[in-house]
Amino acid sequence: SAMILAEQLRAEVQSLAIEHSASSVAPVVTISIGCASIIPTAAYLPASLTEAADSALYVAKKEGRNTVRLASNVQNLSKA
Repeated sequence: SAMILAEQLRAEVQSLAIEHSASSVAPVVTISIGCASIIPTAAYLPASLTEAADSALYVAKKEGRNTVRLASNVQNLSKA
């Protein structure tokens, strides 16, 4: 699933241990990821999926960063 892949990516970046002394989150470079997924059909606008993932990313950042969050509004995506 998208969440499993995203968590693997987040953990892998953190495990690289690239120093980031200016960070208030961690002493190393970390990433936050917003996930959204749907079964694609002609009814959904691609930009809506991007917007859902972007919203999840903002939640991840708000909750402290270095985390992965799944979009909760995927069912409400704009339709073509």
